[in-house]
Parts: sequence; C-alpha cells; structure tokens
Amino acid sequence: MTVNPLILATSITIDSVVLGKQKSFSAFSLMSIASVFHVVALSIGLVLGEKLIHLIGHFDHWVAFTVFGLLGTSCIKAFLVPEQMETSETQSWLKVLLITLVLSFDAAAVGATSKGIIADPFTVIASVAILSPLFVLLGKGLRRFLHNRNEQFLKLFEGCLFWSIGIGIVVSHISGGF
Repeated sequence: MTVNPLILATSITIDSVVLGKQKSFSAFSLMSIASVFHVVALSIGLVLGEKLIHLIGHFDHWVAFTVFGLLGTSCIKAFLVPEQMETSETQSWLKVLLITLVLSFDAAAVGATSKGIIADPFTVIASVAILSPLFVLLGKGLRRFLHNRNEQFLKLFEGCLFWSIGIGIVVSHISGGF
C-alpha cells in the first residue's frame, strides 16, 4: 500500500494557513519559513523513522496543544476585549518561529510513521515545499477577506482555528494517528 503524495503533503502543510494571518511580516518571509521548516521536519522524520517517534512521540502533541491553546486564548481575548487587539498580534520573529516549529512537529511525525508507505519521498518533499507557501498565501487572503468585513470576527476565527488545530493534534495522537 502506498499513499498519494499530494494528499500526504496537503495534510502536512494545510496548517500553514495560520501563518498567513500574520500581518506584521511579509508573505515571502512567512512562505519561506513555512516551506523550509516543513521540508526539514519531514526529511528528519523520513531519515530517523521510528527513532524520532520514540524521542518526541510522547510529548510533541502536548507542546503543540499548549502553544495553540495559548495563541487561541490570546485571539479570543482580543475578540472579547477589542482594545487589547493590537497587543495580541504576533510581532516578533521568535513567536513566528515557535508557531512554525510547532506546526512542523506533525510533518516530522508523519515522515517517521509513513516511511514505509511513501513510494517516492522526493515527490512528497517537493509537494510539501510547494504547498506550504500556497497555504500561507491562502491564509493571507483569508485574513484580508475577513479583516475587510470585520476585524473582531477575524480574531474570533483565528482563536477558534488555533484551538481546533491544537485539539486536532492531540486527538489524532491519542487515537493512534500521526
């Protein structure tokens, strides 16, 4: 049994939409960071295989849940208390790198656990390198669309998105998925 490389790459990179909502950084820099982090993480997972799962498999989902939970709470707080909105924006490279690193955890886990069902690893890696920036652009477009209609709704949407990603990661790991 083999897996479709585009479906696998999409499942790894779709969370890059979250990076696209960052308005303090250029699209090019966010696209580059997302692509590099996802490709490197997937490659590490493919090379290390099950060894990586034994190293980080017990806690990576809880780290992701915590980071996304805090980000989601911050966004929902900005929705509920509008004057706090400007202070809640991610404006430091450290925060963007942390978000990207956490988004990349699953790419490493998928690479480690899917090694045996990936017929052509290069195709998956190339697809990840291409799709990750595209999802960042999609996130930028969604941010513009929602911001033009209602900036407070955008904050609520972002908070819910962060929480759903965090919860989805935990549920996936607990139920035996990637």
